[in-house]
Amino acid sequence: MSRYLSRRAFLRGAGAATLALPVLESTRGTARAQRAPGTFFLLPAHGGTVSAMNRTPSMNDGRGAHHGLHWWHPLTSDETLRAINLGPLHQGLFDDLVSDLVLLRGIDNEAANAQAPHGGGGHRWVNVTHLTCADAYTEVRNGKTEPTAPSGPSFDKVLAGHLAGSAPYDAIDLGVRGHSYGTVQFLGDRQPASRERDPRAAFERLFAGLEADTPATPDVEATRRQLQRGSVLDGVLQAFNQLRGRVSRADQVLLEAHADHLRGIERRLDMLDAVRPPMCAPVELTGSADAEIAGPLMVDLAVQAARCALSPVISLQVEDVVTGWLGRPYGSDLAHSLGHAGREVGPTGPNARRRDDWEREMLANHRWRAGLFARLVRGLKETVTGTGTLLDESLCMYTSEFSNPAVHSARDLPFLLAGSLHGTFRTGRFVDFDTAPEGAYASRASTHNLYTTVLQSFGMDVDHFGGAHAAYEGPLAGLT
Repeated sequence: MSRYLSRRAFLRGAGAATLALPVLESTRGTARAQRAPGTFFLLPAHGGTVSAMNRTPSMNDGRGAHHGLHWWHPLTSDETLRAINLGPLHQGLFDDLVSDLVLLRGIDNEAANAQAPHGGGGHRWVNVTHLTCADAYTEVRNGKTEPTAPSGPSFDKVLAGHLAGSAPYDAIDLGVRGHSYGTVQFLGDRQPASRERDPRAAFERLFAGLEADTPATPDVEATRRQLQRGSVLDGVLQAFNQLRGRVSRADQVLLEAHADHLRGIERRLDMLDAVRPPMCAPVELTGSADAEIAGPLMVDLAVQAARCALSPVISLQVEDVVTGWLGRPYGSDLAHSLGHAGREVGPTGPNARRRDDWEREMLANHRWRAGLFARLVRGLKETVTGTGTLLDESLCMYTSEFSNPAVHSARDLPFLLAGSLHGTFRTGRFVDFDTAPEGAYASRASTHNLYTTVLQSFGMDVDHFGGAHAAYEGPLAGLT
């Protein structure tokens, strides 16, 4: 989330020091904007899922040291989710939501696979490419070539830029603290995005001052403020115009950029005084920043931010959490270590006798993460709007940077979509881009293509997102 400035401070600054105004990133107030055309929710969960996918296009069969399980996939291959059994990670969590889901299989991170040594993988390689699909900057560390940053933004930030101005905040980025090798979200070239991991701090920045009985209609005071603001900004722009004739061409360009920025701030301030959606109300906040409490709280904050139309792009980045409150029969010190143990619990593995313990802990851990997404989707579906539900107006995405964390595979990545975005996406389906026969794997679908599809679905005129690593450019066929 960006820095904030009160309306009073903004107006005081506008009258006294106009050339300082362009450093502002956003403004805020107690009223909330009218609803944007659509909202995108992103939930990247670090650490992969339960998969037997190798780095090369092949599958572990479960007869060696590897577990050989595929818990992300449905139990049958029927395309219609309504008619099939969800896999172990989703059963019971999404049973009432299957008609709103699109479960994907066969999408690879080709930006990582093409650039990283040994067939892809590596934490930093996948982190800088998972959502950016970009070329990576590298340096040699201890004799190994390691990526340091991507050369472009993650697709959610591109989308936020496209939708900027439709709500008070271009993007809201939240997080759940755990083990991590770095963020997967980037503002641009070499620019990691920050996220708020403390629910109380997020609450204060988003909802402080929001009153439950604030009327969902404009009032006389709001109209007066808009008129006052208009006169102040008109005076600022008039001063710019007078100054423009006395400066160089380069400074004229700078002043025009300043004026454009002021106009953008004016639009946001107007939205803060607009009609607040009737479902917008304060959030009841209790508990601590521990993952057990913080995870559901952050989901509730994200849902409420959507109800208040605060931003068109809302993310919740879940780090590699150890869910100790659910039991730790296997007892790994890190969730990452628990994922790696998947290559040790197969029938010939060194910890084969502990397979049941590993499965119980892994299942509980990853169902908790998927449960956060189910909570988000259900909260949106339960929110009725004038034309349906918030879920109908949204697109939600759950993903992870690995499929199989045991071998750091960036193939056959987990992707789960929810919401139709005003009917753009055909939901209630399992879409499989794996073209190989049973027991093998082959795909030409890349994250490049999926993110291109998402950007186009929000009205962006983009033919291809990311670098040139994908087998083909353009969107994925059959999703919209």
